[in-house]
Order: sequence, then structure tokens, then C-alpha cells
Amino acid sequence: VIWKTAIPLPGQNSPVIWGEKLFFKGANESKQEVYCLNRETGEIIWTTSVGTGAKKPAVSGDTGYAAPSAATDGKNVYAIFASGDIAAIDMDGNKTWEKDLGLPDNQYGHSSSLIIAGGRLIVQYDHRGSQKLMALSTSTGNTIWSTNRDVKISWTSPIVVYTGSRTEIMTVAEPYVISYAPASGKELWKMECISGEVGPSLAYANGMVFSVNDYSMLAAIKLGDQPTILWEKYEYLSDIPSPVATDKYLFLATTYGVFACYDAQTGEKYWEYEVGTNVFASPMLVRGKLYLLDTSGRMHILRADKELGVINKPALGEFSACTPIFTDERIYLKGVNNIYCIGK
Repeated sequence: VIWKTAIPLPGQNSPVIWGEKLFFKGANESKQEVYCLNRETGEIIWTTSVGTGAKKPAVSGDTGYAAPSAATDGKNVYAIFASGDIAAIDMDGNKTWEKDLGLPDNQYGHSSSLIIAGGRLIVQYDHRGSQKLMALSTSTGNTIWSTNRDVKISWTSPIVVYTGSRTEIMTVAEPYVISYAPASGKELWKMECISGEVGPSLAYANGMVFSVNDYSMLAAIKLGDQPTILWEKYEYLSDIPSPVATDKYLFLATTYGVFACYDAQTGEKYWEYEVGTNVFASPMLVRGKLYLLDTSGRMHILRADKELGVINKPALGEFSACTPIFTDERIYLKGVNNIYCIGK
């Protein structure tokens, strides 16, 4: 452990990094805050409040008030909260803009993370009665386009994919995986392949898109002029962690603690690994290794291969539900009380 810093307010979001700065969020019933840390020392450089704290969204204990991860383009860090308050904050902690998207009607709490595509801030806002995908100006917060979505409420995050011929924004919510054009919000294609209260986001690799949800199915979609479902599985299904894929393999962790490897092209299951406790964080693939953080704070490090190989299982010793991030030979991860920098 290089450093450990206490988290001022709770939040299930993952940290984001730009240069020497690390950003994350925290919130409770009355306050919503964005934090900037020096990622070399762990020192909190600034704290900026967002919204008034007057709105009281309905959230579950697992989700909380600050589940969506922030996004940054090096000019601003962009943050959204369960209240529907969204803001852009510059690198010095000053608010560039702030707006209220309206209180989401969402029984667990809004948890779709922000992404940037084509220089625009993409917001997936699937709440009851008003499901939509929006592109906001990063400099003003003004709406560039807003596309209504014929889907149910969801808790997934959009992904940006370059398919080799174009860039697409892909989303998943019952009953569809849908792709959109970043410039216009126009729907490019959709595939009916999922049901239920969808939490896991999509995975993409080598022209393949993978969607999964518990009590539904795992589907592998082959992109092309007419996307098609290559294979489906019904055995190990996640309701929180998102899968991760390579050209050859798909890796998936279930919330109840089974980690599985599949052939990306055929769906053949190569191995399964018992974590021993629950998993909320998504697996990460870094330099040929898989990193899976369980809720007890133990990191399971495995080979990203068709043969099961456990490399190490170091323990943090603190409850964690957040997906860690990796950079410069270091791992940054959040427990329920502290944020850690791990490395040499």
C-alpha cells in the first residue's frame, strides 16, 4: 500500500484519473461532492459540492447516492448523482456548469456512468417513464441531442466502440442492445436479447458484443451489416458485474461469486472459479492477467487464458463494491471507508 486516504462521503463509483489527479464522488441524503486527489500522495486537493441536497431520490443501500462513475477529458471532470444533478468541474475545482436533469424515478438509484464520445458528454438516463440517451456539450451542458429509448428502466452504462468502420455508442436495457451514432443520436441497430432489471454493461472485442443479465441469458452478438446472435448461455449470469472480453475469450463474474471463462466465438466454457463470497466489482483485464475484487476486499488475480491459473489472492481487508483502475504499475481502488493506491 503506497497510500490510503479516508473517503469523506460514501459512493460506489470507481475513481478516474487524468495526469497526476484522481477524481471520485461521494454523497448522502443531504450532500453531493466531487473530490480531487493527488494520485502520488493521496492528499485531497479540493472538494466541490454539486446541487443543493434538497432532492431526496429513492435509492437502495447497495446503490447509494453516488454510484455512477465520473468522466474526464482533462478540461473538466463530469459527475452525475442519483438526484439527477449533473455538473462539469474544472481541474482546479471550479464549476464550469451545473444542471438538473430531473429527479429520476428509479427504485434502486441512478447508476449509469458518464462517458465522452466525439467530444460530447453522453448520459444514459433510463428511469421510469422517461428512458433516453443524451449528448451534452462539455463546455456548456446544453443538450446537443436527446433520443428516446423504447426500453425498460436500467442501471447499465453505455460504452463507446470503434468497430473498424465507425464509432458507435452501445447500450443495453430490456429488451434490447441498441447502437447509436455519437454525432446525432440516431439508432443504428438493435437486437432483442435481454430481459429483467439490467445492471451489467456490455463488453466488446473483435467485432463481438456480449450482453448478460441474471434470470435472462448471456448473448454473443456478431456485428456486421445485420448483427446476429452467435450463441447464448443460461448457466452463469451476472446481475451487477459487467463482463470483459478479448479476441479469444469472454470472462464473466456472477454476483454470487463464480468466475467463468468462455470461448468468445463458440461459447464453449473453459473453466469456472469459485471466489468464495459475493462480487459487485467488474473483472479487469490488464497485461494478460485478470483482476477480480470481491466484496471482502480480496483481489483474485488469474491468467487470462483457457487454462485456469490462479496467480495470487492478496487481501485488502475492507468491504469493496467498486471496480479498481490501473495505471503506471499501480492499482487504485476504493473500499467502503478508504481509497487505496497499491504498487511498488
